[in-house]
Amino acid sequence: MIYVGIDVAKDKHDCFAMNSDGEILIENFTFQNNSVGFNLFFNSISQFNESFENIKVGLEATCHYSNNILNFLISKGFNVFVINPLQTNLFRKGQSLRKTKTDKLDARFIGTMLITDNLKPYSNLSYHISELKSLVRHRFRLVEERSKFKISFSRLITIIFPELEKIVWSISQNSVLYLLYELPSVKDISECNLKHLTCLLEKYSKGKYSRDKAIEIRELAKKSIGTISRSLSFELRQVIQTILFLQSQIDDIDKELKNLIGELNSPIMSIPGISYVTAAYILAEIGDISNFVSPAKLQAFAGLDPSTYQLLDLFVCVIKLSTITKTRKLLKVSIIL
Repeated sequence: MIYVGIDVAKDKHDCFAMNSDGEILIENFTFQNNSVGFNLFFNSISQFNESFENIKVGLEATCHYSNNILNFLISKGFNVFVINPLQTNLFRKGQSLRKTKTDKLDARFIGTMLITDNLKPYSNLSYHISELKSLVRHRFRLVEERSKFKISFSRLITIIFPELEKIVWSISQNSVLYLLYELPSVKDISECNLKHLTCLLEKYSKGKYSRDKAIEIRELAKKSIGTISRSLSFELRQVIQTILFLQSQIDDIDKELKNLIGELNSPIMSIPGISYVTAAYILAEIGDISNFVSPAKLQAFAGLDPSTYQLLDLFVCVIKLSTITKTRKLLKVSIIL
């Protein structure tokens, strides 16, 4: 058996190889992150004349940097092991007291871990799960970005029309967004034609806000202490435009997620309270549920497994220290007397 460790980076990868007898076959080999480099690596491993089933290749899970080399290794038939960076970090610390971390050493540690650790080979995700993982992570980034702009929007409302928040259900609702996009200052709102204002609110609130709400908002704008500023109104419109754009992108992703979940026909959708978006997040992150032999394994994978320490020795130490402290106090009292 041949064990190959690869330390993945953006532009190049470092490789280390050894056999079951501990003989080093490749001390250090660096290849570029491109087709020429991948073929160079393949030719270097092929020279050992071993069946690819007898070659274990390990690499860390390094987000998008490992995607291309991982797909290449799988396409060539290698036994691939994707290792949690936390595991390699703990393994590295256990090998030496020196705080040394280089690409060459990392590749060596990964190759050694393939011998010593009980690692599970990488199981290639199905097409649907891969698509879900890509989409839900993209969705997560867009939601985070939208949240930042909503904070900016809230800040601007506090300056431009601070009283508005108290008379609407939410300042982030569509009716408020479109209202302030068209009328970005209290002056614009107070001078707006009542019929136009009513139509605007009715359209984007889907009939929830009527003429009475339009009157209430316009009268409040006339008495508002909000700052009238051309630059702030311009910024407000830009922020609203960005929020609406991001929301449209998220809605498009949700439609695609719904289609993928429908194609998967997963029983997870039968659980009450689980929407197709929630189901997409769960399935994208855990992959094939059969990879977890028990609920405890899934709990540990999610990082929810509590740490376990044997406290008996600790209690004994505390009791001993307590006893020593009391003895010392008694001695001091005796000496004084």
